[in-house]
Amino acid sequence: MHAALFYSALPRACNGVIRACHEAGVYGWIMEKMNAEMIVDVRGLEPPEPLERVLEALSELEHGRTLRMLISREPHPLYGILEINGFQYEAQASKLGHFEILIRYSV
Repeated sequence: MHAALFYSALPRACNGVIRACHEAGVYGWIMEKMNAEMIVDVRGLEPPEPLERVLEALSELEHGRTLRMLISREPHPLYGILEINGFQYEAQASKLGHFEILIRYSV
């Protein structure tokens, strides 16, 4: 993807960081880290949309990659679904008042 097109597709807050990394020559490393983790931000969405979005993202998750889910409340129903389908997870409350759930395939 052309750099200018890539920058315009990102939220404005990310543009400066990505642009600075590109100019500093660490762009490839940043992209590798971004490719290793999918981020699904469902904060503020009402049920069942957060569950639907994370399940859709999990259907595309490759082995070795991690999905980071950002959500406003702890998604208790999701945990059983993950375990039944061979995923492991780590849930943590953030200082900003939301939950971060790291999801990956069980080894």
